[in-house]
Amino acid sequence: MDKILFFSQHLKKKNQKKWQRFFTNLVRISFLVILIGVIFFELYYLVTSTSYLEIKQIKVTGNKKIDSRILLRTANVYPGMKFYRLDKKATMTRIKSLVWVKNVGLDFSSMRELDIRIEERNPEAVVFSNDYFYEVDAEGVVLVKGIKNIDESLAIITGLKLNHEFFEGERIEDRKFLLAIQWIDNLKNFLLEDISEINVENEIKVYFFTINGVKIFPGEFVRFKENYPVVKKELELASKIKANIDYIDMRYDNEIIYKSSEK
Repeated sequence: MDKILFFSQHLKKKNQKKWQRFFTNLVRISFLVILIGVIFFELYYLVTSTSYLEIKQIKVTGNKKIDSRILLRTANVYPGMKFYRLDKKATMTRIKSLVWVKNVGLDFSSMRELDIRIEERNPEAVVFSNDYFYEVDAEGVVLVKGIKNIDESLAIITGLKLNHEFFEGERIEDRKFLLAIQWIDNLKNFLLEDISEINVENEIKVYFFTINGVKIFPGEFVRFKENYPVVKKELELASKIKANIDYIDMRYDNEIIYKSSEK
């Protein structure tokens, strides 16, 4: 009888300890769940209801033609925007949709400061074709269509017969246009500021008009550049003696042909 009683009390104590451990573990787990819930709530509050993860400042550099407000509106970014909502690739694509934007860089200079770096397209020439004027860059991208807002200091490319009307943002890839752009690039820092028109209707007989109205058949560029100092002196002399030079032909190896008339 004593043995049975002892066994019963031992089993009872064992069950009590088992339940005590169960409740102790349950309390610990409940506390851990509550603690995790509080942490997640605090993180959610931090992310959604505070300014710690917001873009505080946006800095735009490199833009001269493009208004910063238009650029930011197109990019769809703004101070106060959560930085984790910024899709960098999509934002850069939207910015590059602007006609004047050639390249764009976008990075955080700090957690809350966004830098947008713009490389704008530079107008290179004005194309006249089929009664339309197009201000274009060196890649042939149309920056301005129509004569109203074009840069009048740029050389005009004539002699082109483009196969259709172009709009801002489209690219002109005509062979003769590329020839004209090559000439413009060669003439930079040399004569370009004195050129008003480049005609490429006949690729063998490319000619310029200077801002003084003199027509020049340059021939090959290397020989033209070597001989132009002589031509320049002749133009200055003609101006002094009040003689008009109608055109200068420099396409031949051993001679420069002048056609002039008195004023």
